[in-house]
Amino acid sequence: MFNDLQHRRKIFIIDASIYIFKVYYGISLLYYHNNILINAVYGFMCMLINLLNKYNPNYIVIVLDSHYKNFRSKIYNAYKASRTSMPLELITQLNFINEIIKIFNISICIKKGYEADDIIGSIAKQCVSYGYQSIIVTSDKDFMQLIDDNIYLLSNNIIFYNYKKKFITMKDVIYKFGVIPKYVVDILALAGDRSDNIPGIPGVGLMTAMMLVKKYGSLDSIFKHINYIKVNILSKEIVLFINYAYLSKELITINCDVPLLIDINNFKSTNICKIKLLNLCDKFNFLCLKKMYYFQ
Repeated sequence: MFNDLQHRRKIFIIDASIYIFKVYYGISLLYYHNNILINAVYGFMCMLINLLNKYNPNYIVIVLDSHYKNFRSKIYNAYKASRTSMPLELITQLNFINEIIKIFNISICIKKGYEADDIIGSIAKQCVSYGYQSIIVTSDKDFMQLIDDNIYLLSNNIIFYNYKKKFITMKDVIYKFGVIPKYVVDILALAGDRSDNIPGIPGVGLMTAMMLVKKYGSLDSIFKHINYIKVNILSKEIVLFINYAYLSKELITINCDVPLLIDINNFKSTNICKIKLLNLCDKFNFLCLKKMYYFQ
């Protein structure tokens, strides 16, 4: 487990997009001059500073979406169709966030035509093959499918000062879903995901999906045992909408084979330009950030 492998080299892979949205909607209005909103800027800086203070990673990379269509949109036009476009007040903060990332000297990984999830999964798997532990910093439950003895999630409130760490391991996945990580995709495929407009099977919620997968296993096995499912209405729904479940599984499954040429040395943590960072804090009047341990 994580605490037993402190001698292993680790890479922290940050799912930046999810945190940018999280802080934008989670932090109260915070304005710069000319009424420019900077709440996402503040929250993102807090997240990075807290992460670096707590773990001092030797290797770190930030992954962002490319906002180009990917294979999921091609096989299912409605994929994420219900999501609203990025608010203008968040778009105006992205340049500031990119400036912060440059000051922190953290590499950014984006690949046209691929979602951040797939890039993160591919980096995590490749780094494990190089002998590293991969720590994915995210709050997205879909990544639980990747957890094993060398891949963990760091899912916590790392935005603020008093956060509590939470490394999600295989044991946590079994506790939450009742199955090992590889079956998480089957549960999510049955239940669907409204936030991403993934259909699943009508009438099957998360608890029912967990019960079915825990008892029968994968979608293939559930379908083979359809006659043993006692609830007739449920079995009929599965028969009628089994194709939806398989489509959902394809949409939810993280593609860990994105063609990336990874040089781990590019992710090596380097010295932050402290003067530029302090100047940025002064510029935005982030006085509390200047008082944090990292700047002492």
